[in-house]
Amino acid sequence: MNLTTVQKIGLAIGVLGFLASATTQLTDIFAPFGSLAPVIVKEIVSASGFISGILGVVLAFLTGQANAVKAVQAMPGVQSITVNAQASPALAALAVDNTQAKLSIVPGAEAIVAQSAKAA
Repeated sequence: MNLTTVQKIGLAIGVLGFLASATTQLTDIFAPFGSLAPVIVKEIVSASGFISGILGVVLAFLTGQANAVKAVQAMPGVQSITVNAQASPALAALAVDNTQAKLSIVPGAEAIVAQSAKAA
């Protein structure tokens, strides 16, 4: 299985979310530890919720439009992405970047795309 970074973070958030809400089940699992079980469960639930929240913030930044375009560019089989005059500032900034080999601008839209890129 070939997961992207965004998919890995999403998977981690899902697993941590499950752990954060599994207090009763975790208490039963850790019951052999006796009086330490509630402490262990509290630590697991607290850490899971905390880490999940942090990863959620990271995921929000990684799923922006510019990163989505970069992910598509990196896909095997993508030859080129053509950008027109309706490009958002983030996409326009990528389109005018000479290091982005798989991005091109529709002929005639260069000035509008360049203007949009300045807003990014």
